[in-house]
Amino acid sequence: MITNVIFTVPDKTGILGKVAIVLLNNGFQMLEQSMSPSDVEGQSLIKIKLEADKAINEDDFSILKQLVPEIIHIDCGNKPASSTISTSDSNDLIALTKVYFDRLVDAYPQIAPIIKTINSELDVATRNEVLSTLGRALGRRQYKTNYALGGVLNIDKTLQRMLKPCLKEFVEVEQFDLSGSGSAEIKLLNCPVCLNHISSSPDCVFISEFINGFLKSVPNIQDTSVKQMQCKAMGDHSCTFNIESTQIN
Repeated sequence: MITNVIFTVPDKTGILGKVAIVLLNNGFQMLEQSMSPSDVEGQSLIKIKLEADKAINEDDFSILKQLVPEIIHIDCGNKPASSTISTSDSNDLIALTKVYFDRLVDAYPQIAPIIKTINSELDVATRNEVLSTLGRALGRRQYKTNYALGGVLNIDKTLQRMLKPCLKEFVEVEQFDLSGSGSAEIKLLNCPVCLNHISSSPDCVFISEFINGFLKSVPNIQDTSVKQMQCKAMGDHSCTFNIESTQIN
């Protein structure tokens, strides 16, 4: 059985070798290993593919945490869907969020399975906090990676020519109507965020914050407000968002 493990560690020389040696000395069979920067300054992510007779979980690495105390967080990516994580420790929550963000970036635009995992692994309060942070960070990333070099457009063209195609990369856009300078109504079908959820209030904070993060990265947009008006988790036909943005003159 193959298990992909991600270690969050300090960004320092020799840490990958130290982790690898301890794994080998304790009977773990490594197939692949790599190290990449984390979004948190001063931290890195070590990705190791392990082979074992059974599924590996965080408890199997208890000795590793003792031998390599620099390890900040370990994620095996194979928690059962019935388990939920709740954490009040800000450092643990930051590390967990960065692990999810790395997965979203690797999988983009096929992010629905990652969102599904987050929905199943986290309790409601932690889920909403994590999804809010992830949406905002991914929105910023997609603008800076794919649209920042396209030049500065007026606010309506930014919505139509940048935000709309960006959303269409990972969600089905049923309707995208501009209703005035910097205003738009967006309707999304089959939203991956609230899929199979039942809620009494709008549930797609990831989408709202994705739009926020995207638009707030645009140099000539000053203020942005995103409000979710309808949600499939509430029984509505689609997930509907109203956007109000202000352009710097």
